[in-house]
Amino acid sequence: MIKKFLQCSTTRERIELLSSTELKDWSDQDLAYVLEALGLEKKENESTIDKIARIEKYLADYKHDVEQKASMHCQEMDSIPEKESDKTLYEEKGLGHLMASAMAYQRTV
Repeated sequence: MIKKFLQCSTTRERIELLSSTELKDWSDQDLAYVLEALGLEKKENESTIDKIARIEKYLADYKHDVEQKASMHCQEMDSIPEKESDKTLYEEKGLGHLMASAMAYQRTV
């Protein structure tokens, strides 16, 4: 799994990979590499569950930041690739999702 993660060239690809896999199936060492690649501080004697929680929090925070930027800058929102709601760990909520749905509907009409 870590090889696939390291082959991802963008943050977006890494987040999509992490969102589409079960983090509990990753080894403790792989999770440590992921934390390091995401720029998160290494903690001594951290359990696997704590590492998973920190990665999931990072994913949620990143998603929230992208949605906030998208709701403030429509041009940036247009450049964010569409994704299917069943492809992520997190349910789409908020103004960003509403705007994305409206834009997607408008494209089909």
